[in-house]
Amino acid sequence: MEANEWIQRFAVELGVEPPSASEIDELLDVASSAAHSSGAHGGADRLLDDRT
Repeated sequence: MEANEWIQRFAVELGVEPPSASEIDELLDVASSAAHSSGAHGGADRLLDDRT
């Protein structure tokens, strides 16, 4: 399942309008900035390392 499809289905389950493509882009930009400024962006690397 693609991310956009998941978002659409999740919005339907919540009974709300799904975010537009531009809103999703804005949210991803904010999340990226927050992760990089907090140092939290390394979590994905640790998860990938734990798989092996």
